[in-house]
Amino acid sequence: MPVFRDLDFSVFKNQNLWGEKIKAQFRVEMFNILNNTNLTANVQTLFDGTGALVTAAGTPVAPTANTSRQIQIGLRLLF
Repeated sequence: MPVFRDLDFSVFKNQNLWGEKIKAQFRVEMFNILNNTNLTANVQTLFDGTGALVTAAGTPVAPTANTSRQIQIGLRLLF
């Protein structure tokens, strides 16, 4: 069974605006930053428990179990 590897990382920077009444938070969040490909197991069942043919057999499945690298940047105002 292959190992599922996924590394997520977040960085936050808080900044006071107009004294301490309003704060701004700059955020950078990265998901699957190493961009590892995690393949799904391709297990096919041709017959069910009663011996009947499974109609979904042979239907292609998504080749990866996770998404590719994603980076999102945001600015959050706290008041």
